[in-house]
Amino acid sequence: NFAKQKGISLRIAREPTDSDWEGRIRTINVRMNAHMPKITRFQPRISESNIRLLIENGIFEMQCDFVSNEPIIFDKSGNQISTFDQLYTHLPKGKGKVSNETLFVPFPNHIFKYGKFELEIEGVDLTYRVDVHEDEFTISGDEFVAGVIRDVSSGELKFIDKSDSPRVRPGIYGDTALN
Repeated sequence: NFAKQKGISLRIAREPTDSDWEGRIRTINVRMNAHMPKITRFQPRISESNIRLLIENGIFEMQCDFVSNEPIIFDKSGNQISTFDQLYTHLPKGKGKVSNETLFVPFPNHIFKYGKFELEIEGVDLTYRVDVHEDEFTISGDEFVAGVIRDVSSGELKFIDKSDSPRVRPGIYGDTALN
């Protein structure tokens, strides 16, 4: 009472106890699964008319080298439709670990371009795998809290984080720095 009459605010600084954490999130357990797709085989599905044309010209084997982020699939007007990297967006999501899966991605009446070759395609066949990398870790509030300050008259509890700034923990969704 005397302190209040004289405008003195009494506070107690101490290390936090288990009861100080009641109603607050103290520990967060995190489990992460990173799905890492890899296209292991890429084969344009060449239109039947282009297959006949290749055979008529004696072309039975082709090798192509391209940069994965450069356009390789175009529409008939010459507009870029896809790079090799963009083909990854067609792979199914959420299947977990898979190996040697195949997927046909349709590109009807499109052109596969590489170097001087332009082939009409129906789409591309992709063979792929997905590796899943798991990681778990814990975030503990104890690692961030240096102490607590309790206002004697109001009972308000303020956490002091290890960066030396007092913080009010009003609820489970966040905290607000004090001025």
